[in-house]
Order: sequence, then C-alpha cells, then structure tokens
Amino acid sequence: MSDITDVARRAGVSPATVSRVYNQPEIVSPGTRERVLSAAAELQYVPHAIARGLATGRSGVVGLIVPDITNPYFGHIARGCADVLNSRQITVALYNSDEQSSREHHMRLLVSQRQADGLIVASQAASISETAEKLPEVGAPTVYVERRPDQPGIDAVLVDNRQAAKQAAEYLMALGHRRIATITGLMNTITGQDRFRGFVDRLAQAGIQTPDAYVVQADFKLEGAAAAARKIMALVDPPTAVFVASDLMAYGAIGEFVAHGWRVPGDISVIGCEDLPFSQYFVPTLTTIRVPIYDIGRRAAQLLMRRLQKPSRKPTIEVLGAELVARQSTCRAGQQ
Repeated sequence: MSDITDVARRAGVSPATVSRVYNQPEIVSPGTRERVLSAAAELQYVPHAIARGLATGRSGVVGLIVPDITNPYFGHIARGCADVLNSRQITVALYNSDEQSSREHHMRLLVSQRQADGLIVASQAASISETAEKLPEVGAPTVYVERRPDQPGIDAVLVDNRQAAKQAAEYLMALGHRRIATITGLMNTITGQDRFRGFVDRLAQAGIQTPDAYVVQADFKLEGAAAAARKIMALVDPPTAVFVASDLMAYGAIGEFVAHGWRVPGDISVIGCEDLPFSQYFVPTLTTIRVPIYDIGRRAAQLLMRRLQKPSRKPTIEVLGAELVARQSTCRAGQQ
C-alpha cells in the first residue's frame, strides 16, 4: 500500500506538502494541489483519517442539517455543499431533522463529541431555531441557510424570498390577472412567511386584495399542494391565477387541476418558485421564480471553511437574488 512518501515522490514535492494538501489545502497553489491529488489517485493513496484528526484536531466531517431530504430543493443545496467540501477531502454528514425539536440532542452531540467540525443548518422552523441558537455553546462553527442569525458569530446565506414573491405578483398582474390566489408553504418557516408576505403585500400595493379563501396553506409537499388545489377548485368564484410557494408544490397543484379537467394555463395560470431542474420538462413547462439553489449550498460551504480557518473573522451575511423564468404554465387573463 502506498504511503505519503510515495505520493510526494510521484508528485515531485515534499511529504509536508502532501500533508498540507489534505489538511490545509487553501495554502497550497492550485497547480501543486492538483498534481498531488492526481498522484494520490494513481497510487490509490488514502489518508489515514485517525492520524489526520490527531494532527489537525478535526474530524474531517461537516454536518448538513435539512428539514426534508426527499425535497429536491434541499438535494441541490446539499450538492452545492458537497462539491465544495469534497474537493477539500471533507465528508458531508447529511442529517434529516423533519423540523422536530426532539432531535436537538443529536444535533448538539454531533459537534460536542467532535464528530463534526461545523454545521450548515438549513432547517427553518422556530423549534429548530431554538436548537441552532445553542450550537455556539458547544463550539460549533455554524452557517445558516435562508435564516438570518439572531446571535453573533454566525454566517448565513439568504435568498430574498420577499423580492422573489414580489416578482411573481408583478408578472401575474402584468398578464392582466386580478383574481389571484396563493398556495403557501408552512407558515411556521421563514421561507413560507417571506414568500407569502412578499406576494400579498405587492398585490395590496397595486390595490388588489387577497380574500382569505384565496390563501390556502400547504406544507411544501406534493400531497399538501394537491389538497390545496382541490380547495381552490371548490370556490364559487375561483381565481384565474395562483402563485405556489415552491416548484414541488406547483407540480402537485397542476397535477390535481389537470386530473379534474382544468386546463393549465387555460383555466388557471400557475407560477412556482425555485426553478427546480424538472420544471423546464414538466407539462406544461413551469413558469417560476429562479432561486440559485446550488449556489446557496456552495456559498454556505465556502463560508464555513472560512470560519474554520479563521474563527474570529467578522460574520458574513450573503443575500442572493432571484429572477423570473416565463414558460408555458401562465398566460394572459382573457385568453383563458
């Protein structure tokens, strides 16, 4: 079996440089780093995890906490995180919280027992927030995703969800719609609240009120959106357009509309939010607000690495924008 000296000889560097590539890659030039990693791959060299941990005081693991691993939105965030961390030989431990505060103990143990060097927290419910706020107590470098931290020393990557929802409202109004409903996400989450408020506030600014019957709460899941669509179809005076707070829910709502003989967009225009990759292939292709999902994960991982390298660094709050993507699931009012 090859060892560090074999890799160093093949790459034309010292064993110390090979060690730095695995333990402090940021201080090694990209060319040298690539040469060492190529040599290691050729020789099938694998650093000894325990030895690395003893040398660096780190586990080589970062925890990523998400509320629902079945939701593709969080899958793409995870991919962005993993691409950054895996390139630095760091393993991502994916933890599904289900937004349950009863799992708080396990989250804290992850770091307090040195099983992870830091955490990226994508959970958003209030109960999980209380848990996340305790993480600094156990020395956990932490980055929030789509949550503005209430305590010092926490980095965050946010999406301007109010602005994203505002764009959805403006687009539907530009198409001439005035009877506009919304299928919201969970209202105990920051994302659900912000997308709802951004949408209805923009309608109100234009003089369009949103009746209670036009606000149907769902749960960011297919089934919940389908149930919400049934409520909309049962209205005496149904809307001509609906903003659905996530693409995944838009799929569920459209499926239910079509199953009951409603044409999309012929009978009702539907606009989503996020622009999951499948949205461009869905039938009809989904008009949506594009959120830079992969970049959320990528930037969160980069911020965590910076925090691990310099714990005293001033916290960074990054806010990412969103943009409209017009497709086939919407049309002008009057063409319906």
